[in-house]
Amino acid sequence: MNQAGAFGDDRWQLARREAAAGRIDAAAALYAEIWRYQPADPAIWIDAARVAARQGRDADIIALMERAHALAPADTTVRLQLLTALARLGRNARVLEVVGAPDLRPPAGPEELSILGYAHRRLGDDAAAERCYRASLAGDPANLTAMINLANLLEATDRMAEAAEVILPAADHPAATVDMLRRVVLLNMRAQRPDRAVAAAIRSAKGREDGVGYLLGLGKRAYEGWHYKEALLFWQAAESLDPGNVGALTNLASAYRLLKQPAESERVLRQVLDVEPDNLAALNALGNLLIERGDAAGAIPVLRRTLEIDPGFIYGKANLIRALLDQQGIDEAAGLARELLDASGLDNEQFIAVFGILRRACDFEYLAGHDVWPHFLKAADRGRFGGMFDLLSMVRTDADAESLLEIHRKWAGTMRALARKEPLPPRPRPAAKPRFRIGVLSSDLRQHVVSIFMSPVFAHYDRSRYEIVCYSPYNGSADRVERLIASRVDRFVRVKGDAPSVARMIREDGIDALYELNGFTKFSQTGCVAWQPARAHISYLGYPFSTGLREMDFTLVDRYIRPPTDRFTDERYLDVGGPYYCFGSRAQHLIGFDDHMIDREPHVTRTGHITFGTFNNPFKYTPDIVAAWARVLHGVPGSRLNVVRPEGKSAVLQANLRAAFAREGIDPARIIFEINPPGTHTFWYNRVDICLDTFPQTGGTTTCESLWMGVPTVSLVGNQLFGRLSRSILSWAGLQDLCHDDLDGYVRCAVALAGDIDRLRELRRTLRDRILASPMGDERGFTRRLLEAGERAVAAFG
Repeated sequence: MNQAGAFGDDRWQLARREAAAGRIDAAAALYAEIWRYQPADPAIWIDAARVAARQGRDADIIALMERAHALAPADTTVRLQLLTALARLGRNARVLEVVGAPDLRPPAGPEELSILGYAHRRLGDDAAAERCYRASLAGDPANLTAMINLANLLEATDRMAEAAEVILPAADHPAATVDMLRRVVLLNMRAQRPDRAVAAAIRSAKGREDGVGYLLGLGKRAYEGWHYKEALLFWQAAESLDPGNVGALTNLASAYRLLKQPAESERVLRQVLDVEPDNLAALNALGNLLIERGDAAGAIPVLRRTLEIDPGFIYGKANLIRALLDQQGIDEAAGLARELLDASGLDNEQFIAVFGILRRACDFEYLAGHDVWPHFLKAADRGRFGGMFDLLSMVRTDADAESLLEIHRKWAGTMRALARKEPLPPRPRPAAKPRFRIGVLSSDLRQHVVSIFMSPVFAHYDRSRYEIVCYSPYNGSADRVERLIASRVDRFVRVKGDAPSVARMIREDGIDALYELNGFTKFSQTGCVAWQPARAHISYLGYPFSTGLREMDFTLVDRYIRPPTDRFTDERYLDVGGPYYCFGSRAQHLIGFDDHMIDREPHVTRTGHITFGTFNNPFKYTPDIVAAWARVLHGVPGSRLNVVRPEGKSAVLQANLRAAFAREGIDPARIIFEINPPGTHTFWYNRVDICLDTFPQTGGTTTCESLWMGVPTVSLVGNQLFGRLSRSILSWAGLQDLCHDDLDGYVRCAVALAGDIDRLRELRRTLRDRILASPMGDERGFTRRLLEAGERAVAAFG
């Protein structure tokens, strides 16, 4: 009898019973007694190792398993358990020692070979790992572990077709987990074999009692993990098993929408509505799709129908608000928004959208009781960026700026995680090209201010030195401006699909420097930068703050816009070497920066009173701005403030702003609302003497327009890039004295300027010519500097 037997098997059996009952500490104490007798039965040591594992005593696990193996070196079961423990704890070199030479007797079996391959992989020997995995599968073709590990290795070495082939049998394996089945689908997708991916998904569902529900669940899991292509395939498989399944079709529509395939999404939704005309989810999704396509007018009746069916339907109401706002239906939208903001059941994105409506209606008192920042943080964690632009005007302190950057970094982290899960093939070595290849990524390459400011580049770039490829994620119809831009660049591409698809296209095109002009604005594909598709990535024009993406290498600045600190950015600042903006050029006249006639006399000479004005979007207005503007109006008796906006007809906006000024002691009659219809926009600057800039988010386009029309703008300079745009424009125009770092200086400057009619007259008559004679009017010089900045960005990486 061995020593353990002399001590008594009863202690061992008691220890096993304690472990089975979950009394691990008691079991460990019993095994400690048994160890003193050095039992010769390896099973005792293995049991003791299991107890050590449950207590997290990693060192003891290995020591106990090594003892068991020493007692029974020829026992393949014991050896396999030791190898499993060693691999789990990262003792890969010891794995190789235990398995030993190939002629070891007994030979390593399929499971041991799989573990051996894993150890080789962790030790950096992929070739040896592949040999082991293949030997394991030769001995046991159904070895799931070896199958998955070999597929992972092949994928990592960019042998996607082989990886998909190796893993395909897992779809039929009875022991395959949900994650393994998803890997089968994902690898076949990456190998560009969608038919096999769908077939594998269908095979995995056959034989199950609820095969369709199973596939719908797999799709939901993929969808919630932002794997929209994968979700689409699972839902396609579900619909193929049960044609016309409304749940599968509705889900398919969502996936198509997020994959930027609106036509397919609409086709599927209308298929659902043909069967179920009052399907709330389908009606709401169709309304949302129509808004995104630019057809808000068509969306309104669809969304009104959802509320006829269910007046309390939050999603339909939230989308109806968006559609109404697009159609300048601010009053109705604001009323619905007030109802929703305090409603239970609003998700983060809906809360943000509703909050944004009330900001545009300047409902300051109602908004004061709601904290939107946590909602943005949670939405960013889900990869959503809607409404981000609105946050810029809410940054009052450095702490606010830190919170803003945290939100952007949260979103960027989500994009980075997706890029790791679905990486691009390695970037090939730069090939010799006759021209430097510039990529311009923006959904605003159409009738939009971004196109206005980029038009000199498209008109004047040196085609012997540069090649420009434009990528537009816009999904509406092409307009005159898009067609004009397309005729001027080397290639214009309407990109479809999700961020990795866009990134893959840019990578395959061999782009040297990618200028990303959207940031967090509509139809944006900024997230594709997480895949690092180009050799260098530059943020410019569309979004004046950090994207939070470390992969966005640079943010373009000039010497006046550059913030005083790099603390609030994850990009490096790249000085363009001249002005940030170019405007007033002939190229821009063709797109929308018109040559409207300037009245030679200031407006005050006709009215007898100074008229201040703002052309900025009301979402930039804050109680602090109203208080500052009220101080200016108090300082200039009899003066007026013209609010010139397309939404100026809104009774709610007018009432809210007039009430806000009344609280500051200003007669509401001094606040005038003007509506500037499209095509007559710049005319209205003739009815203003001085523009008052917003803060902390200053004007950009509006400041350019005001100077172009001979109207000075007084600006408060901030510490963030978005608070320094006007500073750049005014400084290049020689009007630095209109920029102030403190609020008192801002107010004093506006009041003093109102009393200097001669200067107002002189600016009316000379400012446009001064701009054209300045670097801001030099369209060819601007073009050269902007594109050379791209070359410097690439050169920075060697």
